[in-house]
Amino acid sequence: MLKKLWQVIVAIVLALMAIMFSVSTVTNIGCTVKTDTLFVHDTTNLGACFAAFINENYQAAFLFSDPMADLSSSDVKIRWGSNTHTFSRKGYGEGPAIQFSDTLALSIGVTYTVSLFSNLGGCEGNCIIPDTCQITHPSDNDTLRLGWNVLVSWNRAQNANFYYIYYGFGAYDSAGYWIEYISGNTFALDTTCTIPASFFNVPGAAYYQGGVYVYPYYGPIPQAGATGNMQGFVKGFLYAEGEEGWVYFYVGTPYKKLSVMEFPKPTKKDAHKAILSRLGLR
Repeated sequence: MLKKLWQVIVAIVLALMAIMFSVSTVTNIGCTVKTDTLFVHDTTNLGACFAAFINENYQAAFLFSDPMADLSSSDVKIRWGSNTHTFSRKGYGEGPAIQFSDTLALSIGVTYTVSLFSNLGGCEGNCIIPDTCQITHPSDNDTLRLGWNVLVSWNRAQNANFYYIYYGFGAYDSAGYWIEYISGNTFALDTTCTIPASFFNVPGAAYYQGGVYVYPYYGPIPQAGATGNMQGFVKGFLYAEGEEGWVYFYVGTPYKKLSVMEFPKPTKKDAHKAILSRLGLR
C-alpha cells in the first residue's frame, strides 16, 4: 500500500516539473523554432550564414548553407522610413548559396534595415551607407621613388568602420614597354595603408604606372571567426559601402608621363569576393 502511494506521489512531482520546464515556442525573423526555455539563447543555425552588401545603386546578399535553403521560401527585404522592398532577383549560385540582388536608388546617411526570411531561419540588422572618402596622399599623377614603401592616406569617411583597399600597377621597362600587371588588396581600420617596396618586384621593370582605390565600409571587419552584426537564428553579416576614392600615380621615373592613365577599376563584386573570402565563406 505504501509502495503504491509513493509511486503516485513521484508521478505527481514529475508532472509538476514537466509543467515548470515546458518547451516554449520562440518566433524570430523568418522562422519558428521550438527550444527549451533553459537554452533560449542558444538558437543560431550553425549550418547557415548570411551576408548582405548595400550601396547607393546596387544591393547583393548571399545565404550560404549546407543543405541549401529552399529558394521559393527565401527572401531578403529592406526597410527605411515607411518603405519596404523585397529584393527582385534571386537564384542559386556558387558557395553553395542563394544569391539575392536589386538596383534600388538609396542614400548616404540613411538607416536601412535588412531582413532575411528562409526555411532555415532568418536574421535582421541595420546599416548606414558611409560617405565617400578622398585620398590625400599621394597626389594624382605623382611620381614616387622606386625601392621605398608607398604610403597611401585618405580622409575618414563618416559612418565607416573599415576600408577595403585595392591597388594595381602595370610594370614597364626603361624604354616604356609594358611587361605585366600586378595587383593586391587589403583592409584597414585606420585611414592609412602601406604598400611594401617588395610588392614592386617584376624582373626588368624600371617603373610602374597604376593606382589605388579605397572603399569605405560600415560593418564588422572581415576576418576568420568574426562576430556577425545581425540578430536571429542565422548568423549574419550586414555591410554598407560608400563610394570609393582613387588616385593614379607612378612608382619610379616613367619613360614618358601619360596624359590619361589606363587603370582597370575593380568592381563592387571584387570587393564582395574579398570580404566573403576573409570571412571564410568563399
